[in-house]
Amino acid sequence: MKKMIFAAFSFMAIGSAVSAEIKGAFGISFGETISEDIEVLDVRQSIPITSESSTGDTWSFAFQRLQIVPPVSNSIFLDYEVMLTPISRVPFSVTAYGEFENLSNCYASQRRVIKLLMQKYPDATIEDMPYLPYQVIKSGSVSVSVMCIDHEPSSVNSGLSIIYQDEVARTRAIDERLKTKDLEVTSDGF
Repeated sequence: MKKMIFAAFSFMAIGSAVSAEIKGAFGISFGETISEDIEVLDVRQSIPITSESSTGDTWSFAFQRLQIVPPVSNSIFLDYEVMLTPISRVPFSVTAYGEFENLSNCYASQRRVIKLLMQKYPDATIEDMPYLPYQVIKSGSVSVSVMCIDHEPSSVNSGLSIIYQDEVARTRAIDERLKTKDLEVTSDGF
């Protein structure tokens, strides 16, 4: 109960200012080189991102995830990650994770987060993902996925994730990744 009250109170700040488009998250702006002042706590395992070219070729790239202390945090989230373009170090994805005692509390917070985001970004659109427990909010080139994850029967509680992704910066990340030398095709591992 205490966590739910805290969550409701902490998200009041999100809904206080109305903006036309989503330009970033937690004090991190898309389209700008990330500040050197942001504290990096850990470099996490890279995750693959798949992309398709205009000719139909499919590429899969791995990008580092940096666990950070964001300039602006929110009390219901415990953990923050950012993914950067490999050369220009521009953020293309910002993720925050929070834990809840059970899935019911997580879904209640998920609904509140979506409501507050729609209040802050009234021109955004919202999409339900069929057969999946999350919704996507789209504003300009940015999409925001808000989802609950049930960790039961493990010892970890249910989790709420919010993932902001800028498609323009993501495309830039893929273009920069193609320019790096570590994509050279070799016979290693064949």
